[in-house]
Amino acid sequence: MSDTITELVKYHFTKDELEQIADEQAQQELAYSEVERTKAATTADFNAQLKALRKRLHELAMKRSSGFEMRDMNCSIYLNQPRNGQKQIIRPDTGEVLRTEAMTELERQQNLFEK
Repeated sequence: MSDTITELVKYHFTKDELEQIADEQAQQELAYSEVERTKAATTADFNAQLKALRKRLHELAMKRSSGFEMRDMNCSIYLNQPRNGQKQIIRPDTGEVLRTEAMTELERQQNLFEK
């Protein structure tokens, strides 16, 4: 009985084996491309989510540090206040006078018909 030893030797593939390798290579190339596409789409989605979160964090930080935000509010207009020909814009929730300005020509004419 003779002893045996395992050695690493060059093996030449048959045509059938080479065709199988080529088929698997093509499948792996398609799979790789699909994973790359999925990665790109997922990365874009994550980047969009991160951008939205960063924007909201910034907004909250600005509100917290300043203690206020600007909001649209329906304010009252008082004609001929504090004197004739002027009008005052009053904030309804606090009664604060936002500004006093000259009445427009149209406001002055409307005021004539209301008397």
